[in-house]
Amino acid sequence: MHAEVGPCEALVLAAATGRSPGEQLRISRGWNEQEWADAVRDLSSRGWLTADGELTERGAQARDAIEDATDQLAAAPYLALTVAERGDLYATLYGLAERVALGGGFTWPNPIGLDWPPSSERAVADLRQPVELGSTEG
Repeated sequence: MHAEVGPCEALVLAAATGRSPGEQLRISRGWNEQEWADAVRDLSSRGWLTADGELTERGAQARDAIEDATDQLAAAPYLALTVAERGDLYATLYGLAERVALGGGFTWPNPIGLDWPPSSERAVADLRQPVELGSTEG
Protein backbone atom coordinates (compact mmCIF):
# COMPACT_ATOMS: atom_id res chain seq x y z
CA MET A 1 0.00 0.00 0.00
CA HIS A 2 2.78 2.41 0.93
CA ALA A 3 4.44 1.91 -2.47
CA GLU A 4 1.07 2.33 -4.21
CA VAL A 5 1.28 -1.01 -5.96
CA GLY A 6 -2.07 -2.62 -6.66
CA PRO A 7 -2.78 -6.36 -6.69
CA CYS A 8 -2.31 -6.87 -10.43
CA GLU A 9 0.79 -4.68 -10.44
CA ALA A 10 2.27 -6.77 -7.62
CA LEU A 11 1.81 -9.91 -9.71
CA VAL A 12 3.29 -8.24 -12.79
CA LEU A 13 6.33 -7.29 -10.68
CA ALA A 14 6.63 -10.85 -9.39
CA ALA A 15 6.54 -12.16 -12.95
CA ALA A 16 9.09 -9.57 -14.08
CA THR A 17 11.57 -10.87 -11.49
CA GLY A 18 11.33 -14.33 -13.03
CA ARG A 19 10.03 -15.89 -9.79
CA SER A 20 6.74 -16.88 -11.38
CA PRO A 21 5.48 -17.35 -14.94
CA GLY A 22 3.43 -14.28 -15.85
CA GLU A 23 0.74 -16.04 -17.84
CA GLN A 24 0.18 -18.57 -15.09
CA LEU A 25 -0.04 -15.79 -12.51
CA ARG A 26 -2.49 -13.82 -14.63
CA ILE A 27 -4.79 -16.74 -15.24
CA SER A 28 -4.61 -18.27 -11.76
CA ARG A 29 -5.46 -14.94 -10.13
CA GLY A 30 -8.25 -14.08 -12.57
CA TRP A 31 -6.80 -11.01 -14.32
CA ASN A 32 -7.74 -10.55 -17.95
CA GLU A 33 -5.23 -9.60 -20.64
CA GLN A 34 -6.28 -5.93 -20.64
CA GLU A 35 -5.90 -5.59 -16.86
CA TRP A 36 -2.46 -7.22 -17.08
CA ALA A 37 -1.43 -4.92 -19.94
CA ASP A 38 -2.68 -1.89 -17.98
CA ALA A 39 -0.56 -2.93 -14.98
CA VAL A 40 2.50 -3.29 -17.24
CA ARG A 41 1.82 0.15 -18.70
CA ASP A 42 1.39 1.72 -15.24
CA LEU A 43 4.61 0.17 -13.93
CA SER A 44 6.42 1.20 -17.13
CA SER A 45 5.29 4.79 -16.62
CA ARG A 46 6.92 4.66 -13.16
CA GLY A 47 10.16 3.46 -14.73
CA TRP A 48 9.93 0.08 -13.02
CA LEU A 49 9.42 -1.94 -16.20
CA THR A 50 10.32 -1.59 -19.83
CA ALA A 51 7.45 -1.36 -22.32
CA ASP A 52 7.65 -5.14 -22.87
CA GLY A 53 7.45 -5.90 -19.14
CA GLU A 54 11.13 -6.39 -18.33
CA LEU A 55 12.21 -5.31 -14.86
CA THR A 56 14.42 -2.21 -14.80
CA GLU A 57 17.10 -1.47 -12.19
CA ARG A 58 14.75 1.09 -10.65
CA GLY A 59 11.96 -1.51 -10.57
CA ALA A 60 14.24 -4.09 -8.94
CA GLN A 61 15.21 -1.58 -6.26
CA ALA A 62 11.57 -0.67 -5.64
CA ARG A 63 10.53 -4.31 -5.39
CA ASP A 64 13.41 -5.08 -3.02
CA ALA A 65 12.34 -2.15 -0.82
CA ILE A 66 8.74 -3.43 -0.80
CA GLU A 67 9.91 -6.94 0.14
CA ASP A 68 12.15 -5.57 2.92
CA ALA A 69 9.31 -3.48 4.37
CA THR A 70 6.96 -6.48 4.22
CA ASP A 71 9.52 -8.65 6.02
CA GLN A 72 9.98 -6.03 8.74
CA LEU A 73 6.24 -5.65 9.26
CA ALA A 74 5.77 -9.43 9.46
CA ALA A 75 8.69 -10.05 11.84
CA ALA A 76 7.08 -9.12 15.19
CA PRO A 77 5.40 -12.48 15.93
CA TYR A 78 8.61 -14.36 15.20
CA LEU A 79 10.78 -11.99 17.22
CA ALA A 80 8.51 -12.58 20.22
CA LEU A 81 9.67 -16.21 20.23
CA THR A 82 12.95 -17.43 21.64
CA VAL A 83 15.55 -18.75 19.22
CA ALA A 84 14.66 -22.31 20.27
CA GLU A 85 10.94 -21.68 19.77
CA ARG A 86 11.59 -20.25 16.29
CA GLY A 87 13.64 -23.32 15.46
CA ASP A 88 10.77 -25.57 16.57
CA LEU A 89 8.28 -23.51 14.56
CA TYR A 90 10.42 -23.59 11.42
CA ALA A 91 11.00 -27.33 11.74
CA THR A 92 7.26 -27.96 12.10
CA LEU A 93 6.36 -25.69 9.18
CA TYR A 94 9.10 -27.20 7.03
CA GLY A 95 7.74 -30.67 7.71
CA LEU A 96 4.22 -29.62 6.77
CA ALA A 97 5.40 -27.84 3.62
CA GLU A 98 7.43 -30.85 2.62
CA ARG A 99 4.43 -33.16 3.01
CA VAL A 100 2.26 -30.86 0.89
CA ALA A 101 4.92 -30.49 -1.82
CA LEU A 102 5.81 -34.17 -2.02
CA GLY A 103 2.14 -35.12 -1.88
CA GLY A 104 1.47 -33.20 -5.09
CA GLY A 105 -0.12 -30.16 -3.47
CA PHE A 106 1.66 -27.69 -5.78
CA THR A 107 2.11 -27.37 -9.50
CA TRP A 108 5.60 -26.66 -10.84
CA PRO A 109 6.24 -23.93 -11.71
CA ASN A 110 3.62 -22.43 -9.45
CA PRO A 111 1.96 -19.02 -9.33
CA ILE A 112 3.55 -17.97 -6.04
CA GLY A 113 7.11 -18.72 -7.12
CA LEU A 114 7.61 -21.43 -4.51
CA ASP A 115 10.95 -23.10 -5.01
CA TRP A 116 10.73 -26.67 -3.74
CA PRO A 117 12.17 -28.94 -2.66
CA PRO A 118 15.10 -27.85 -0.57
CA SER A 119 17.37 -30.76 0.21
CA SER A 120 15.97 -33.27 2.66
CA GLU A 121 17.35 -36.48 4.05
CA ARG A 122 13.96 -37.90 4.97
CA ALA A 123 12.53 -40.63 2.80
CA VAL A 124 9.42 -39.80 0.80
CA ALA A 125 7.62 -42.84 2.24
CA ASP A 126 8.26 -41.59 5.78
CA LEU A 127 6.69 -38.24 4.98
CA ARG A 128 3.37 -39.84 4.11
CA GLN A 129 2.95 -41.55 7.49
CA PRO A 130 0.48 -39.95 9.92
CA VAL A 131 2.16 -38.29 12.88
CA GLU A 132 1.07 -36.37 15.94
CA LEU A 133 0.16 -32.74 15.16
CA GLY A 134 3.19 -30.55 15.67
CA SER A 135 5.66 -33.39 15.34
CA THR A 136 8.60 -32.93 13.03
CA GLU A 137 9.15 -36.69 12.82
CA GLY A 138 7.98 -38.72 9.85
